[in-house]
Amino acid sequence: MAPNLDVSDILTDPDFVTLNLTVKRSSQAIGPGGLAVNTPKTWPFSGVVTIADGRRLNRSPEAERITSGIMVTTRERLQTGRIVAGVAYTADQVCWLGNWYTVLDVDSYSTYGRGFVEALCALLPLEPG
Repeated sequence: MAPNLDVSDILTDPDFVTLNLTVKRSSQAIGPGGLAVNTPKTWPFSGVVTIADGRRLNRSPEAERITSGIMVTTRERLQTGRIVAGVAYTADQVCWLGNWYTVLDVDSYSTYGRGFVEALCALLPLEPG
């Protein structure tokens, strides 16, 4: 039996929702020399962000790396990459608090609120700046 709990009021409440999220979606085509060329588009969206796992420092003899993950519950149709009408798209990227995360998995959250999805996102590697 599926849950029968509608939490739409909470998931859209301005006191609970993050209004300043950004999604970056890149279409992908084959460019000169046979290499993939990404063409990104970005736009704002809102959602509820929770921590999926804490920030962890992974150390190896070669390097140190920070990993982290978030869950985003939103009506924005985030995706893990797909082909639509012959156009290939890479996995969406989400910006939260200045950090970029890539969407790893998207599941329907509609049993808790019509039209919602829940996306698991992983912190993108930090780049030297």
